[in-house]
Amino acid sequence: MRSIGFLVFQSLRKGSYLHDAEISMLSGQLGLEGVPNEVVEAVFDGSNLAENAVVLAKLVDVLAEWRFDILVFHRIWDPQLPRTLRARLHDRGLQPVFVLHRTKEIGATDPYDCVLGASPVGALRAMARAPAPLHLSEIAGLSHRDPDGNLVDDPPGKPEPVIPRWERTSNFRRIHVNPEAAGRPPAVVIHGNPGCPYRKPVSAVPAWRRLALDPKTTNTRGCAFCDVNLGEKWRHVHEIAAHCLRQIRQVQSDLPQAYEMILLDQDPFPYLPDLMQELATAGARPVHLLIQARADLFLERTDAFEQALVLARTGGHRLSPFLVGIENFHQPTLDFYNKGVSVETNVQVLDYLEDVGQRFADVMDLEKMSPGFILWHPWVTMESLRANQAALASTKLMRFRSEVVLSKIRLYPDIPFYWKAKEDGLLLPSYGAQGLDSSVRYGYDEEHPYRFERPRAQAAYTLLAGLSKDFEPVEELPLLALVLDWVDAHPEYGDEELALGLREPAALRERFDADHRDDVASLRRREGSLAGKRDATEAQRRDVLARLGLPPSATRIGSGRYELARLFCRGDRRELVFAPRGRAHQIAADPRSAAFVLFIEPRSSRAHYMQTRAFNLSYSMPAEDPLAMSEVTLLCQRIAAVDDGEDPGSTERSAP
Repeated sequence: MRSIGFLVFQSLRKGSYLHDAEISMLSGQLGLEGVPNEVVEAVFDGSNLAENAVVLAKLVDVLAEWRFDILVFHRIWDPQLPRTLRARLHDRGLQPVFVLHRTKEIGATDPYDCVLGASPVGALRAMARAPAPLHLSEIAGLSHRDPDGNLVDDPPGKPEPVIPRWERTSNFRRIHVNPEAAGRPPAVVIHGNPGCPYRKPVSAVPAWRRLALDPKTTNTRGCAFCDVNLGEKWRHVHEIAAHCLRQIRQVQSDLPQAYEMILLDQDPFPYLPDLMQELATAGARPVHLLIQARADLFLERTDAFEQALVLARTGGHRLSPFLVGIENFHQPTLDFYNKGVSVETNVQVLDYLEDVGQRFADVMDLEKMSPGFILWHPWVTMESLRANQAALASTKLMRFRSEVVLSKIRLYPDIPFYWKAKEDGLLLPSYGAQGLDSSVRYGYDEEHPYRFERPRAQAAYTLLAGLSKDFEPVEELPLLALVLDWVDAHPEYGDEELALGLREPAALRERFDADHRDDVASLRRREGSLAGKRDATEAQRRDVLARLGLPPSATRIGSGRYELARLFCRGDRRELVFAPRGRAHQIAADPRSAAFVLFIEPRSSRAHYMQTRAFNLSYSMPAEDPLAMSEVTLLCQRIAAVDDGEDPGSTERSAP
């Protein structure tokens, strides 16, 4: 029988909760049927080409060791990745079948030998069990590539029995190509009720009414940017708490180290108290459930939510908001999104969650919360951008997530936004190399490129994307204000000139830099003044380095070109000042001349370069230096690999 390798590609440098529940369920079902398979996970960094090359080489080594006959690709944001992987495996004498299992009907198919259809379990089972040689044209339920390179649909085959996802057995085990990069245990998913209770037709919004949408392939109910209501009808499942408990017990059996689990349910509140009670009754090991829900439901279901928090406390568990759909602070935009909430409600939800987080600080971790937010869409106006700029400065949302100013909707054919953009002529063949692709930035499925209808919006986003990349990490809101002010302050350019944001981004950037390069540079986190800092004592220095997995001299890593000159403490932040080897004395006397400074803070939603289970890691350097940048990456990867979740400044030793 042929073996199957499911490839899961992550892009988690920013710290996200992308999960691959579908792959876990597929792998688990095939395993129950005796089909040998494994899930292989690799974490890539969308902007670090050198690091990505290393990860790809490691991935090739892993696949060469396991020698899978069939490789299944799931979430791909750059088709060049499977193309390169095929060539590297071919060089090793390996020619596995490349299979695409996509959840979005978009993206390149040329790197693959076949594409799975509506019954992926049946097709993969047949491929694994088919006699040699394998003829893809004889496998029902997929599209295979003919001799001319065209995809040809095979017969659909016999429909597979539908097993509700809350009753399925998932495989959460992973072969980690670079486990040090993820910085946390893998996110596992517990399945609750299907669908979403909010089902207002999008046709109720005038902007969507004239679109001819196929309800079989495009979501037509609920939020216009979401596809949850497309695949599943909402309902409360009988005894869903018991189903969730079974899944949690399975995870704890398969992955003894698992602690954080995402509860996938748009409205889990009615049964949360029962689930917490059943966890206590069953004597389950401590678990941290991360819940997602519509924002307004936190206000409508406060009694159930807080009762669940009390029961979690009693049972020694934790319960925290994870994905809370705020989306926007401009009422016309919320109405356009068919969101069904007001700006006032969004503000009240944030205030409530902060309040309940303080009252249940031992149970609820607000740092886990990542409010959904879509600032940019193809028809965004300057009025909307300004309203959100003001609201982001006055509300609590920025406390809970980073990269808000770059949050941009991704277009797929399963949401109305795609079809309206197509009708309005806003779709593009590609983004080019402008850094405008949200899929690459966050590691989502390959999206369809598009432009903004208003040239000023195009100019503003192009500038923000480039500046954020070049000056990372940067203070977001001041940068947004600077860019919007600059766009508004140059009416003499006119819309055609500002359209350079799409046609000639380098020319637009050159004009902006002439006015504001120093201003943007000042927004980048730097070593700065010594005020408020204190030098670590020798004991603190040894302890901090030990907690971070760094040797006492912090020189025996990587190239050995740098050494630690000083270590500062400022509250719960640690700042490691590095000097070129042999210059530690001079840099200690003048830290502003450091080769680079590494900042280590408790994990939060603030801007960072890399995020581990317990820490945000960021850096500054006086000028771009590839050698210093390579050293920063190695140090951060080392810290992520050994992170035990403790404060680097703690003086209390854990038990071995």
